[in-house]
Amino acid sequence: MISDIRQQFNRQFDQQRYDQFEHDINTEMLYPADFKVCETPLFLSADLRDSLLSAADAIIAAIDSDEYKARTADAMPPGYAVPNEDAHSRFLQIDFALCQAENGEWLPRLIELQGFPSLFGFQAYLDRKIRQYFNLPTGFSAYYHGLDMEGYLARLRHTIIADSDPEQVILLEIEPAAQKTRIDF
Repeated sequence: MISDIRQQFNRQFDQQRYDQFEHDINTEMLYPADFKVCETPLFLSADLRDSLLSAADAIIAAIDSDEYKARTADAMPPGYAVPNEDAHSRFLQIDFALCQAENGEWLPRLIELQGFPSLFGFQAYLDRKIRQYFNLPTGFSAYYHGLDMEGYLARLRHTIIADSDPEQVILLEIEPAAQKTRIDF
């Protein structure tokens, strides 16, 4: 992390502004956030960002390998197979912890991996709200690979809806109102 930018961000913190930020998040959407919002962005150096992306790429390569697929082919009990399942998930949410090595270097460590587009819409909304309430330095983005919010949302929409009638597309959840991620529904 870039400590001088972190310190600058922390100095501008204002409880009243944060309270309004949190109020907006919990009232503008159909559902409130049922989890503590990570109300501060990460200011990652290019090296740490690249390390996280490299770790994600390595995990994706491992789970997309023929060896992994063969080892996990029988992981689901009979009757739970998904009809017409794709060869791979269209979505991966990879959560990392950042651990500091003895030499002071920050290293990503896998916490969990999900294959559902949980909070993918909320992340774009959260970035917009953070930028509305907090002054972020130029050149920092929540998006990778040349995307901005509009490009990200267009890609997300295309991936979920594609050429289908949006009225005919659902993200199925057994108990949506009981999910901590329901703000994204």
